[in-house]
Amino acid sequence: RRIRRMKHVSMCSLTALVVMLMVLYRSQRINPNKNSNSNSSASESVSPLSIVKGFATPSSTAFFASDAVRHGAHPSFYRVSNGTSHTVSSIGMGTSRGDQSEETDALYVNALITSVNGGVNVIDTSSNYRYGNAELCVGRALRHLLGDGVDVSAARNTAQRRRQYHRSEIFISSKAGSMATRDLKQRAVQKGAVKQDFSHHACFAPACIEASIDISLERMQIETIDLLYLHNIAEQMSASSSLPGEITRALQRAFEHLESERQRGRIRYY
Repeated sequence: RRIRRMKHVSMCSLTALVVMLMVLYRSQRINPNKNSNSNSSASESVSPLSIVKGFATPSSTAFFASDAVRHGAHPSFYRVSNGTSHTVSSIGMGTSRGDQSEETDALYVNALITSVNGGVNVIDTSSNYRYGNAELCVGRALRHLLGDGVDVSAARNTAQRRRQYHRSEIFISSKAGSMATRDLKQRAVQKGAVKQDFSHHACFAPACIEASIDISLERMQIETIDLLYLHNIAEQMSASSSLPGEITRALQRAFEHLESERQRGRIRYY
């Protein structure tokens, strides 16, 4: 019952921005031979910073859109979400591609800042994108955009924010269930996940979802994720050898846990 009608928000996963294409092209030129299929995690490099409070709100996202229109964005670029009343850009910024190099990180931070300056207020990421580096880049860009004192001057060609933004203006989605990094698996096991919960690199048991949210919040240094997806759950479930009744019970446990996370305030929608 808590699944929201956010179809236009899911467009962000298409990574349709021109700046995204620039990131992919330039990252391949900078370091085309770097192996990006490592199972190592970026979470170990998270520095202790104050948590960014809050979440996207209807009034602040509406202000973001009106401000962007005043600075050249077309009014038709924004949609009001059914069920939540957030005003969101019809195209968002995706973060899934590229290697794990510092050069690619810098390009992502630059692209994220440029996108928000240009009127994009939807950012899509995942706990497994670029083995954790994607969420770190989102957090780094957010702190620059929000004016939270993070030094991004070391990043080559870092874009400058057009103004100081607020967390409540930017809609952030992430994903849980793909346990592709060592720290995700370790955290899930610490929370009670067992071998039977895992199918290849996927796990939708409550312990795995909780571990994924933990690490996503830590990497981005935010208090709340606006929208959490279960990552490729249809594909994972269809490939499972479990009986239909077992799949139904697993889904029920997953959504019951998502509802508990919503009540805790760690996610807003799922």
